[in-house]
Amino acid sequence: MPRTRILAIAIAALSTAALSGCIVSPPAAAPVQPQPSAPAASDPAPTDPTTDPTPTDPAPTDGGSGGTDTGSTVTIDGQPAGAWASTVDCWIAGDGALLTSTADDGSGSLLGTLANTGGTWTAEGILVTTDTELYVQQDESVPATMSGSSFSTEFVATTISGGTVTIAVTAECTS
Repeated sequence: MPRTRILAIAIAALSTAALSGCIVSPPAAAPVQPQPSAPAASDPAPTDPTTDPTPTDPAPTDGGSGGTDTGSTVTIDGQPAGAWASTVDCWIAGDGALLTSTADDGSGSLLGTLANTGGTWTAEGILVTTDTELYVQQDESVPATMSGSSFSTEFVATTISGGTVTIAVTAECTS
């Protein structure tokens, strides 16, 4: 296995672990809000519900995966990989694309790249994790299909425990 492939897999594994919450940096200190010593006459009462801040980020509605449902699919030996598998994002840039997804709850993730050489798309080094296993694309490059903005591929992956599985991925890509 070429040294660059090992480095790419190591970087992808660490990135995926960081995105899925396995590697956590210490939280930043919360800013301290100054408290007035006495409320001014023009200040609203502290119990007035109209002055309470409203949340700006809606709660996840996709079963706790933490991502936005993009309509993607990821299957492992024909079985759905989990709720996070419908949140794969695909971004096309030049002659390549990036695939990424991760669950806030750490139940799974996907990270990989696509290459377009003369109109022929290939999947390059896709890494998939679930809450129980790590899967690495076995061949360095496998055929992929890009029809309009719809991407799909199927490949054999090696598990961290030494087995092999077939993984299929479909996703909508944006430029």
